[in-house]
Amino acid sequence: MIIRTRAYALVFLTGGFVFGLLNILSYRWMINAPVLLDHGVMSFGFPLEWYSYGGYVGMTYIHWWKLVADIIAGLFICLLFGWLFRSLVEKIRFHVESA
Repeated sequence: MIIRTRAYALVFLTGGFVFGLLNILSYRWMINAPVLLDHGVMSFGFPLEWYSYGGYVGMTYIHWWKLVADIIAGLFICLLFGWLFRSLVEKIRFHVESA
């Protein structure tokens, strides 16, 4: 039971770290990208672009519903991968112990 819980927690935390890292990389790519237009708008976020800035007057806007959807999608994917990995560990242990 402890191994299954640890496996689930490990994959859940790893998935959260990966989603955070992908959002940070999206931000870094946005900063390093050349602005093609004088009034261009740049945005970042993964999987949804939830922050944008730029334009003629330099607007900055956080798309709150996209941010919430991004967090919910990240949690759902982490839960799913955690459950799949825990199930895989259970099957591997069953085959190893029965052999």
